[in-house]
Amino acid sequence: MMTTEPKSAGMPALIGAGRRVRFLLFALALACAFGCQAASTSPAGAPANSANAAPAVEQTAQRAADEHLLTPRQVGRARLGMSVGEVKQLFPSATFRLVPLPDIPAIVAVKQAEGDDILYFGTARTGDEPGGALPRDDERVTQIVTRDPRFRTAEGIGPGSSLEEATKAYGAAALYHSPDVEYAKFGAGPAAGFGFLLTPPAGQKSAGIYGTSPEDTEGGFKRSTRFHPGARISYVSISDDGQKADAPNAAGQPQATTQVAAPLQSVLGKVKKETEVPVLLPGELPHTLSKQTLYASGEGKADGYEISLSSRPRCGANSCFVGTFEARRGEQPAFERQVQLAENITGYYQPLSCGGSCSPPIIEWVSGGVLYHIQLDVHWRTKLGEDEELRLMTEVANSAIRGGAR
Repeated sequence: MMTTEPKSAGMPALIGAGRRVRFLLFALALACAFGCQAASTSPAGAPANSANAAPAVEQTAQRAADEHLLTPRQVGRARLGMSVGEVKQLFPSATFRLVPLPDIPAIVAVKQAEGDDILYFGTARTGDEPGGALPRDDERVTQIVTRDPRFRTAEGIGPGSSLEEATKAYGAAALYHSPDVEYAKFGAGPAAGFGFLLTPPAGQKSAGIYGTSPEDTEGGFKRSTRFHPGARISYVSISDDGQKADAPNAAGQPQATTQVAAPLQSVLGKVKKETEVPVLLPGELPHTLSKQTLYASGEGKADGYEISLSSRPRCGANSCFVGTFEARRGEQPAFERQVQLAENITGYYQPLSCGGSCSPPIIEWVSGGVLYHIQLDVHWRTKLGEDEELRLMTEVANSAIRGGAR
């Protein structure tokens, strides 16, 4: 997808071709001026087909547009929530295989006999590595990705579009960059449900222009709103991670839930694949942690999961511990102090406690037979009163509860 400037040696040929095209168009216009009216006039008693042909052409064009429409819930005819078997019915002559994509270890490629891959999809159980088993026909699609330039949003943006075109359609973008992937997100409006993976212009190592200060980093990603001219969209992705399936808003459009807090997004997909309990995570972290560079790690088991946050990658010491988000099926809260949480749920709270060292506050609750446990250092480099500490911990728990299963 790299772009290069045309070389000057090729310009005369291009100009010559342009003159020939203009000459042919002029000749066609003259021919039509003398012959088109006669050709379009029906003989006496013959049916006039031109009036009937126009609606047919419009219907064909509309069907073609629908076949390649991108929305936060669909890529053409493939929709989030479909079963794998239903996707196979959409593409009866296609082959299906596991392949890696940027930042996605394994996803299912849909390929016709001729041409490039049409799209890619994943389920909650898609394998972590290529070469594993394809998902079963009864599994549901939770992610769809495409790099096919025929697919376009209602605003005309899709794979191959320049990032400049996308910002004209959707406003300013936030760009995120790691060694594995670079993508753009638009916080509101019609593009909020999409992920746009980027490719840099020729001669650049990234599409975005990034600073080096800690303020330019978020959740292990470099962050910026500036980009190099010529940066383009390589893939467009949609997923169920930040959306409720088919929950319409007042305008009848799919309504997105609060996004998972940025530092937790990098491990959400992995944990969801490994656990059978609903994953409840907050949409944002307390303001005391919002400007910190945080690193997430996590793993899931059939009966629960554990996600850790730290101030350094691969943290193994208390000095870099920031928090944990845990779930354990069948267990009960360990604390006596009760607090009221969202949706009439009773929470159990343990404030900051200090002995030889300090233990950050903890809040727990039970939902659907699963004990959810959050321990978070909301005091991080900040001195808080007891009431403010409780308020921040309650807000984090309520955000996770209201967001529902991720």
